[in-house]
Amino acid sequence: MLPFAAWLIGSKVGRWFLITGLALGVVGFVLLRVYSAGKAKERMKQKEAATKALLERVKVDEEIRKMPVDDRLRELERWVRE
Repeated sequence: MLPFAAWLIGSKVGRWFLITGLALGVVGFVLLRVYSAGKAKERMKQKEAATKALLERVKVDEEIRKMPVDDRLRELERWVRE
């Protein structure tokens, strides 16, 4: 391991490999962070959409619950026939 490290530091080709490797590592790290941030943002959008859908469902369920029984049956028949 020590001879390899000495070659990396001591030769032009070794320094070039070292600098290139470090640069690729930094670019890879930045791309990974950007990808992770985008993934988290998309997950948050999906959770917001699911929450909105759930709230709408609760609202509709409450409206149906407040309807008289005859109106509920009429609405159900309308949906079944269509």
